[in-house]
Amino acid sequence: HFLDYGQFEGRRAHPQYGNAYFLGHATAALTTTVPTVQSAPYSHYKLSDTPLVSVIIPNMNGYVHLEALFDSLDIQTYRNFEVIFVDDASTDDSAGYASKRGAHVVSLAQQVGFAQANNEGLRESKGELIALLNNDMRVDANWLESMVLTMKANPQAGAVAPLIR
Repeated sequence: HFLDYGQFEGRRAHPQYGNAYFLGHATAALTTTVPTVQSAPYSHYKLSDTPLVSVIIPNMNGYVHLEALFDSLDIQTYRNFEVIFVDDASTDDSAGYASKRGAHVVSLAQQVGFAQANNEGLRESKGELIALLNNDMRVDANWLESMVLTMKANPQAGAVAPLIR
């Protein structure tokens, strides 16, 4: 990303070294260790006009955060999404609350941790695109729309991330 955009925006490539140092090392490493790829592996794939997005939220005892999270999801300008709430053996009423808010709830019998909870959500997802959210986040109303538009405008991209404040 830095090679394509950051250097032209005047950003520093590395906090300790100047751009010339970084570019010399990065360019040498890229040209000697990474084979040249003729085309991006998914460049042939075209998203549908309004792709379904599976929003996966892993949770363990996060009831206190859920109202703000679901309120922010309710006001999304992009509406073609499903919410998959993976409850990692919570002892509060997180799963019940998420269900009342319309989420597809996956309740795990024992704690498996953050990464595995996300994987369980992926297994349940139906979307063309996946969005991962922590249970203590709030998102702007145009969060999902801007992410989908960015993916559609950049078919070579494998992932996008929003500005996090």
